Amino acid sequence: MSYWARVLGLLSRIWLGLAYGIVLLISDTLLSQLNAADVDAVEDFVSTNMDNMTSHPQIAIIASAMMPSTPFAFWLPLLVIAVAACQWWIGVWRTLLLCLLGNALPTAVTMASIRYGLHVGWYSNTVRSTDDFGISYVMFTLLGALVFAIPFGVWRLLYVAGLMWLLLAVGVTAAPVDISATGHLASAIIGIGCGYLLSSRRMRSLAAESQATPPAART
Repeated sequence: MSYWARVLGLLSRIWLGLAYGIVLLISDTLLSQLNAADVDAVEDFVSTNMDNMTSHPQIAIIASAMMPSTPFAFWLPLLVIAVAACQWWIGVWRTLLLCLLGNALPTAVTMASIRYGLHVGWYSNTVRSTDDFGISYVMFTLLGALVFAIPFGVWRLLYVAGLMWLLLAVGVTAAPVDISATGHLASAIIGIGCGYLLSSRRMRSLAAESQATPPAART
């Protein structure tokens, strides 16, 4: 196999992560050309806050996952790697589904947290329009799912330790009072659950294929 054939073969298994990264870079570049008032208007429209999730939830869920958020230089490489690794593991369509769930489900958790927080006095009514974007939720969901892409043993334990450190680094201990912390924690838990289901399904599929293969063909 030639060098370029190997490169194309590699790209065919990780292109989704690269494409997601390019979309985010384009979004960041376009936003940088706007004045502060226009940037605020865009952010207000695409944020997955309570007002937007009431008026245009589908648009907010999708668009907020395309919105660069601070610290962008920190989120971008991790997100690109996570999407590419998931594509390598479970394919394009399951990765896309996981990305969608990785924003929608944690946002549903934060909406419930906000409603409860308003009831018990954690927040003022201004929280209904507080900016909240989805790329970090998607990232932690994918990183959580990837726990099961790593063979059980010391490498998985090290990966889990790294994931826990990352969650602590972004202040997850502030949950449930802090909205973003709640979303990040929910994302990781949801990702781990999805990863377990995907891993179990994949193992059953591989086992079925192995049983269906004639003994002579296996050798």
